[in-house]
Amino acid sequence: MLRTRHAVPTVFGAAIARYPSAMMPLALLLSSAAQLDSLALGGFTAAAHGLATAVVAPVWGRWADRVGARPMLLTTGLGYPVAVVAVVTCFAWKAPLFVLFAAVIAAGACVPAAASAVRGSWRQIDDLAVRQALFSADSAAVSIVFISGPALVAVAVALSSPAAAMLLAALGASVGALLVASYARLHPAVSEPRRTISTALGFLFATVWGMGLGFGILDVAVTGFVGGGALAGILLAIWACASAVGGLWFGVIAPKAPMSVQYRWALLAMALGHLPLILAAKPSTMAMLLLFAGLTVAPTFATQAMYAAELAPPGGATETFTWLGTMGYLGMACGAALGGVLVEWRGPDAAFLIGAAGPGVGFLVVTIVQWLYFRLITPVARRRTLA
Repeated sequence: MLRTRHAVPTVFGAAIARYPSAMMPLALLLSSAAQLDSLALGGFTAAAHGLATAVVAPVWGRWADRVGARPMLLTTGLGYPVAVVAVVTCFAWKAPLFVLFAAVIAAGACVPAAASAVRGSWRQIDDLAVRQALFSADSAAVSIVFISGPALVAVAVALSSPAAAMLLAALGASVGALLVASYARLHPAVSEPRRTISTALGFLFATVWGMGLGFGILDVAVTGFVGGGALAGILLAIWACASAVGGLWFGVIAPKAPMSVQYRWALLAMALGHLPLILAAKPSTMAMLLLFAGLTVAPTFATQAMYAAELAPPGGATETFTWLGTMGYLGMACGAALGGVLVEWRGPDAAFLIGAAGPGVGFLVVTIVQWLYFRLITPVARRRTLA
């Protein structure tokens, strides 16, 4: 992977461009608490930022596929810091709520889709081992970003204010987008008509939503298990660190099986890896179980991305990857809401069980769809060809 031209700057750029997702929710919560004396408003602003990103990202992806990824990255890489400055100004001046939310939504809509652009460009790499190493390194980088993001917010708040944390996230997004635009071998715009999304890709999006649901539940369930406080963050950091290790390990071994098969078994490994969390009786046991569960996360993300690259229609690679992010965000939002209900109703164990069911159902969906395809659809198509 290191011998691939511009591999390191593009992986690094795509990683730091994700910092808004890792830092802005907490920074918005803290800004609302400090400036508006309301955590509830902070929750709404964080949700507005995330939903705006999820809704608009496919639009940026489609534009990148039409006019090329570089103009999209330059536009959002320069536009996002401006929008975040507007959000900081609204908090500082205690602007009317509709003005604040308008600025937050504008900021969320301008989050650069650098990671999707980079993953779309990797589709052009013919060497499967190199492509797999790049996707694995990217998945490991995601884990590192979501470990370090809240820590950077804490440092920025301790040294300055929540506004500094938001500006730091904006700086990371801007530098990352511009770095990718400068170095990546981005795919050019295509002139051929864009094909519709295949049924297989639609089912893949459904499994992404299920994984996001599990992650959203996990955050709440771990917090409920320890009763809140800093210990929950430590346990989730252990889980994320294990994910990064798993991603690097997966990139080194580079399995040769077809990507559809790899993704299917990765989903099963993730479900089985997270199921034992219901057995934890104390935080030390939970830490050990999260360590093993986390090892399955980044490899599943890597195979998911490579499988999506195979299924993406010509002229729609960037948009496909933005839809992966959108479905993941929506799944995590639903999981966070469902996790809270489950923890209060039946306790953390019920939440852990349903969380593990997310990738488990995804495994069943992929298995059934592949069985139907190879046992029913493929023979019919072969008979029609012979006739």
